[in-house]
Amino acid sequence: VFHNKIEILPSHLLLCNKLRYLDLSNNDIRFIPPEIGVLQSLQYFSVSCNKIENIPDELFFCKKLQTVSENKLKQLNLNHEWTADKLRQKLQTNSNNRLELQLFMLSGLPDTIFEVTELQSLKLEIINNVTIPAAIVQLEDLQELSLYQCSLKIHSAATAFLKENLKVLRVKFDDGRELPQWMYVLRNLEELHLIGSLSSDASKNVTLDSLRELKALKSLTLKSNFTKIPQSIVDVASHLQRLCICNDGTKLENSSCKHLY
Repeated sequence: VFHNKIEILPSHLLLCNKLRYLDLSNNDIRFIPPEIGVLQSLQYFSVSCNKIENIPDELFFCKKLQTVSENKLKQLNLNHEWTADKLRQKLQTNSNNRLELQLFMLSGLPDTIFEVTELQSLKLEIINNVTIPAAIVQLEDLQELSLYQCSLKIHSAATAFLKENLKVLRVKFDDGRELPQWMYVLRNLEELHLIGSLSSDASKNVTLDSLRELKALKSLTLKSNFTKIPQSIVDVASHLQRLCICNDGTKLENSSCKHLY
């Protein structure tokens, strides 16, 4: 049924309960009916190069479906739910006087984020197993990023963009997967805020690598529970204008504090 420019899924296809292969590529289909879930034998399903706005949850009732990417279909749903206009309605001015978008517990990152080009600050909370794509370079005004309990991968082009543009980074983490390794190369970063359990002992909990490359860092805030000042903090102490350690009641060894002076 591919390349016929059909706009509606033919209803007779839904009667083919033994259908295994369905290619609807290169048409003008906007809507997939929920009844598609009756095709329990379906193994291959393609809707590429259409105008699909919404994928029904019922499609995932097709337990034998293998070839189509479920993530791709869910991304379409996500983009449909979170239009650029809807995202713009959520913009607020944060304490740094930047236009901020906050997203909480989404199944992924809507591609439409990168259409909101006036965005200056992005806050993501409890969003896991997604990738920050190269499209982030479209957010030319983005200077602030907050990641609260997010495990994210990042495209190399996105790393290069953040390396040059990011001024403020906030990270709240429960384990090492939520502490981004690319933060150590953010040479223009001015503020770094870290919230989570850290240790100066590499064999325990989460440790900080050297912050030596953060040449522009002026302010470092740590809310943690270590007993010694990590060497990574000592590495940047000489050019910090502000250092704040909230140690959650854990006592710091006096000898470790001497290295800061």
